[in-house]
Amino acid sequence: MQKSCINCVHESACREIYDTAGLTFDAECPNMDELCLHFMDKELTVSIPCKVGTRVYSAIGFNGKPEKAEPYDVVEITISHGDHVVVVIEDQLGFQRSIAQSNIGKIIFLTEQEAMAKYNELVEEYSKCKVAIGDKLYILSSDSLTGIEETVCTSIKKRVLQDVGEVFVYLAPSAYEECCGATWQFFDWDFDNRVFKSRDAAEEKLKECRKNG
Repeated sequence: MQKSCINCVHESACREIYDTAGLTFDAECPNMDELCLHFMDKELTVSIPCKVGTRVYSAIGFNGKPEKAEPYDVVEITISHGDHVVVVIEDQLGFQRSIAQSNIGKIIFLTEQEAMAKYNELVEEYSKCKVAIGDKLYILSSDSLTGIEETVCTSIKKRVLQDVGEVFVYLAPSAYEECCGATWQFFDWDFDNRVFKSRDAAEEKLKECRKNG
């Protein structure tokens, strides 16, 4: 790429200085090597809206549950595989979580007011979920001796599925989680079909399935 002011991250600052001094700003300056010692290529520079030590606020917790503008401090900024910028934040108890830079302004915010606005939006949205985090679930499972496995919803996330759009995904540990990390994953359409909110409903469905073969 040709080295010129128009391709430099400092373009707007330099333009303002020239305008203030009443000078003509030449964005296609032909003598960059002689006149500018601080050229920084826009395409090789990443702009991050925070730095180590910045206080940020979260609207979504570790498990995907909305949290009320929880304060965190940025403790590290790094580059992950694929050249993605990752911001590591730490809560008041010292627990850390890694956030992609693209999520700043979506689930992590620079002001408490922005985080609260998103929190209120999420609370209303998540009120449409089939269950809440912490609710018991009863799953029809051929791996269970009784045909029904009891578990608990531990996380609710949003995902975009092709031909379906944005949906809620409900996660719950399976009986095999400790030995092989297996986790149950459900969608809204699975409820009252293979996962139930009460044991009685699950047993009724199981009887129906066994009756029909």
